[in-house]
Amino acid sequence: VVGGSNVGLTIAGSKDSSITGDIHADGKTSIKLGEGSTIDGQIIVGYSGELLPAVPSLSLKGPITMSGQSGSDGGAIVINQADINTGARPWTANPSVTIDGLTFTQNSATNSGGAIYNESHNTTISNTTFGALDSMGNADTTMGNTAGSQGGALYSYKTVTLSDSAFYGNASQNGGAIWNQGSETQLGRTVFKGNTASESGGAVYSMGHLDMLGSNTFTSNSATGGSGGAIYLVGGLNAVGDDSGGSIFTGNTASGGVTHKSSRGGALFNDSNEFLSALEK
Repeated sequence: VVGGSNVGLTIAGSKDSSITGDIHADGKTSIKLGEGSTIDGQIIVGYSGELLPAVPSLSLKGPITMSGQSGSDGGAIVINQADINTGARPWTANPSVTIDGLTFTQNSATNSGGAIYNESHNTTISNTTFGALDSMGNADTTMGNTAGSQGGALYSYKTVTLSDSAFYGNASQNGGAIWNQGSETQLGRTVFKGNTASESGGAVYSMGHLDMLGSNTFTSNSATGGSGGAIYLVGGLNAVGDDSGGSIFTGNTASGGVTHKSSRGGALFNDSNEFLSALEK
């Protein structure tokens, strides 16, 4: 347990390091491990309903694998919001979580966020893989992360910036890979392959604003009971290409029933009044 405005925790390990047990981060926490390392337990950032003496933050630097963890919200990582109604003070700064070089496989949540549930922190994720490919290069659905309701891999209330990452074979009711509750999600050079929603948003269900910068790839994602095979959009969308190209949608499908606006938008379904923009830089 890490707490106190002047208290921090730094864990540094070489290759094949292992941490067993849950990590509760109430202060500034930094974990950097070498190749082949694992964390066997949940990481919980902040305690809901408690008066924290510091704004908690978390930095994870891999290669680190988190696999087979489970919870009601957030199988592997839970990022909590202070509960003002029970005496906790609101954040006085913008808390942050940085995740670089991790692999999340076979994590699950009963409700939301199979791998990560983010309620309160701006989060930056890079060089990270959610799920795995099989020997034929297809998404291995047995290795993906799952959620019973929203965000098979990631559920977020706050801004999430993703780059050079991949989502393979994750599944949920809505938002097979990502559910963005209402803030901003930024995607850059990120791959979505073989993710599934039993209702809508095979790869991404976005209630907030979605920025797709540079080349992002959406392949063989599916909404089997609703709309938006790759993306279901309630907020706005801004897609800007760069020298690496623009976003590519291939083989995404929507096959919903009449209760979910039929099977609309194999690639993208726009259920908002906001402007969609696609630009070539």
